[in-house]
Amino acid sequence: MVVAEQMEPPPRGASTGELISRLSEQTSTLIRDEMRLATAELSAKAKHAGAGLGMFGAGGLLAFFGAAGVTPGSWTRGVITRQVSA
Repeated sequence: MVVAEQMEPPPRGASTGELISRLSEQTSTLIRDEMRLATAELSAKAKHAGAGLGMFGAGGLLAFFGAAGVTPGSWTRGVITRQVSA
């Protein structure tokens, strides 16, 4: 995280133009720092979301193959039993 530099107070008797100029510079610095902070926060949240989605997808895939493995086994057992008893 980037910490903004400490700003000096304006000198006594500074003109309005100088004060406006300082305001412009400080506002620009503030906005840049806030954008960097927002980018860093979004990056961290995206990493967490990506990991969660990956685990959710892996769980779904495991459930799919688990169900697919159980279903044909049960179906085949019934077919084999009918053929043997016939």
